[in-house]
Amino acid sequence: MNSSSTTILYLNQTARVSGAEISLLSLMTGLDKRFRPKLVLPEAGPLLSLAEESGLEVSILSGLPQFGESNQLKKLVRIIRGAFQLKQMIKQEGVRLVHANSPRMGYVGGLAARMTSIPSIIHVRDIYLSPLTSPLKSILFNFLADRIIAVSQATARSIMAAWRPLARKTLVIYNGINLRKIDALKAREIRKELKIEKEAPLLGLVGILHPVKGIEILIKAAPIILEEFPAAKFLIIGDIMSQSEAGYLDRLKALVRELSLEGKVFFLGYQKEAPELIKSLDILVHPALYPEPLPRAVLEAAACRRPIVASSVGGLGEIIDDGLSGFLFKPGDVASLARHCLHLLKNRDLACQLGEQARQKIEEKFTIERHCQQIASLYEELIERGK
Repeated sequence: MNSSSTTILYLNQTARVSGAEISLLSLMTGLDKRFRPKLVLPEAGPLLSLAEESGLEVSILSGLPQFGESNQLKKLVRIIRGAFQLKQMIKQEGVRLVHANSPRMGYVGGLAARMTSIPSIIHVRDIYLSPLTSPLKSILFNFLADRIIAVSQATARSIMAAWRPLARKTLVIYNGINLRKIDALKAREIRKELKIEKEAPLLGLVGILHPVKGIEILIKAAPIILEEFPAAKFLIIGDIMSQSEAGYLDRLKALVRELSLEGKVFFLGYQKEAPELIKSLDILVHPALYPEPLPRAVLEAAACRRPIVASSVGGLGEIIDDGLSGFLFKPGDVASLARHCLHLLKNRDLACQLGEQARQKIEEKFTIERHCQQIASLYEELIERGK
């Protein structure tokens, strides 16, 4: 590659923000100056603002398929129209590689890349309901993508289980955490903000509000924990990604009322700097019911030296060594979740020890420097091969 910067086009299917979008921004801002990252979105929204605040180039192409779009014919039309729009942008901007931040954007990104004879990458950050768990769709992605990045070994296994030949294109690159940024953040004084006791134990979870996250499992465990720690409070940090999940949020709030947990459970919505709140927690809980690829909130909690109690699904075991850097429990097991949390609240030295071990795991495997170096090497390989 020559000394001038190489333009990489990134595609994301929504302007809402979740862990996948934060991980994408971390990559784009962490790349060295050999690369010129440009983000394309189908709409305006919080992600657009965050990207612009980070000094990134962003364009909106309203013709692109959007998150949650269910009409298959409409989606097909958008894919074709979007591919032609991207083809024009690729030529105008001198783009050398297309990086789709999800399989769904891989359709349009891969097609545009094939039309312009440049390489494309699909970044797979999902397991549950991912298009790459379909053999037929996997065959199509095999044509559209030069490489498939899986964020965990669990994610890679789910891809290869659908269609084994994808193994030759699939590689695992763990997401990265910017430890300097994490360390510079101060714990937010959330107890003061919520007017709760200064010493009240705080347990919380961070993530989009969706049934796969198992948020009701923490709510159901709360009464058990409150029996021994009546001052404990529970923070639910995150928001729904689309109106289709509004009913789930209503059900969670109804469960809080049913269990008489008003004033004990707080729904805080989306928070721009979630690690500031994570640093205030005594325990980070991640009670997912379905396979999680590599939840960013758990990586951030480990980076913040917080003890973690999480379900043993998907890639969580790749972050947490059970009993050494956190506790894992069977998904849906309310009693087990409560038991682990109570054990940590009663044994603060153990909680600190687990937090330190979790941080060490981040330093070894999940830094942003390691992440960006691995992806930069992949970019160079594909671009050189395509010359």
